[in-house]
Amino acid sequence: MNLPFSAFRGAPRTLRGRLLLLVAAVALPLLLLAALAVWRAYDGERARIGDSMTSQARAMAYSLDREFDRAEALLHLLATAPALRQGDLRSFEEEMRGLSAMQFDGEHMSLSGPDGTQRLNTIWPPGTRRAGAPASEAARRTLATGHTSISDLYPGMASGQPTVAVVVPVPGPEGRPAAYALNATLPLPRLARILTEQGVPEGWVATVLDRNGVVVARTLRPEATVGQPAMPVVVEAVTDPAAPPTALIETPTLDGVPSVVALGRAPRSGYWVALGAPASAFSEPLRTAITQLLAIGAALLAVGLSLAFALARRIAASLRLLAELGAGRPSPRRAGLREVDDVAAALAAAEQRRRVLVAELNHRVKNVLATVQSVVMQTLKGRSGEAAGVAEALTGRLRALAAAHDLITAVSWEKAPIGRVLRGALAPWLGPGTRIRIEATEEDALVGPLQAQALMLALNELATNAGKHGALSVDGGEVRLECGRAPDRRLELCWTEAGGPPVVAPTERRGFGTRLLERALARDLGPGAEVSLRFAPEGLRARIAFSPAG
Repeated sequence: MNLPFSAFRGAPRTLRGRLLLLVAAVALPLLLLAALAVWRAYDGERARIGDSMTSQARAMAYSLDREFDRAEALLHLLATAPALRQGDLRSFEEEMRGLSAMQFDGEHMSLSGPDGTQRLNTIWPPGTRRAGAPASEAARRTLATGHTSISDLYPGMASGQPTVAVVVPVPGPEGRPAAYALNATLPLPRLARILTEQGVPEGWVATVLDRNGVVVARTLRPEATVGQPAMPVVVEAVTDPAAPPTALIETPTLDGVPSVVALGRAPRSGYWVALGAPASAFSEPLRTAITQLLAIGAALLAVGLSLAFALARRIAASLRLLAELGAGRPSPRRAGLREVDDVAAALAAAEQRRRVLVAELNHRVKNVLATVQSVVMQTLKGRSGEAAGVAEALTGRLRALAAAHDLITAVSWEKAPIGRVLRGALAPWLGPGTRIRIEATEEDALVGPLQAQALMLALNELATNAGKHGALSVDGGEVRLECGRAPDRRLELCWTEAGGPPVVAPTERRGFGTRLLERALARDLGPGAEVSLRFAPEGLRARIAFSPAG
């Protein structure tokens, strides 16, 4: 659903909110960049460790080939023994047993004839001959090809234990096939020592695999894993004819531990060495780095947000100082920010100039009103009758206008509380023993300067009329002025006279005061204002309803 852009515009954001957003907008991308840098560093470190693992696995594989080469060299040396050439199998058997004890940790050795049967085997009791005992597959292959053979792991035909054999041919007369196949079983613990001598880190696992992916030797739980196939993905990798000499794969180990496994192939034997490291050894540094980064980033973000919060408070306080100056309330405090202090000084100077100008203007307006009042009094001086009444009415209205001007000036031509307007307008009648009772429930409601002036003139007319013709013209009469909220939330003034002489409704010819109340007042109070006058016999009723300006 497409939303209009204005839907994202809420209330105006505060300065504090904007500064906090600014800190977040700067800090969060930096944290993301730092996290990306950590990831790249981790990825590079992972690649480096992977290369190191494959190099170590390849080095172990070369060491494995050297062990096979050593066994082959010893067998070739034994194959040249004169006793074997002379057919003295008893003496040759003694030499075989001696070599087995000294070089192959007592593992058995055997001699097979060209017919594929064993002639000698050191696992048999000395001097024993077992006619028709079949030779191993590797021995038969050597007899057929005349080349050295290295077997995969197989159960020994005599011992039944997992066995790896190196078989060399014993040359026959010149131009004839091999006369014998000389077989030596390699001790599997020695192959395991090749792994441990390379320095396998704690928690890592090194494994020797034959060409079929079967475990030959292992640094962890060899008793349970030798003779077992490796994990399927590893078997697939080592039996692939097109497999590269090294590989790096991710797979659980035979112990069920998720690991990264480096494979290295021995070039001569075709055996493999698998070096496995727990996957956690790769991911833990990343988790640690990310955790540290998040902790540092959170701390820096918290510090940044705290500083932004403090700065926002400082700036907000400075702006409030400017607002006070703009409202005409100078303060001796300094903002503490040079730029704000400069603006504050300029505003203070402007406020001072404004006060001087307003005071001068007020003085001149009051002078003008006094001059007008004096001119009126001098013009009508000594006259009686209607002219004297006109002078008195005009003088009262000028005094009301001057009082309104004083009030508006006192509030700097801003809004004024309605209670202050009511009391200012009726001040001449509110002395001791006053018979005007003001009941205002909305004294703090604010009205605009033009509304204040219109109300003061209107109340002056009402009070003057009450003093001449209404409730205040006789003893016992009284006036009640109520101020509150109408049901439609407009401000409502009700002027009620009681105890005065009977009221007679005005004729079609209405005086200035009536026209002021019925026409000019509603216009000056603004749109929606209502003014009604009811000339009840028991006393005048006036109702004024309007919406306070602004």
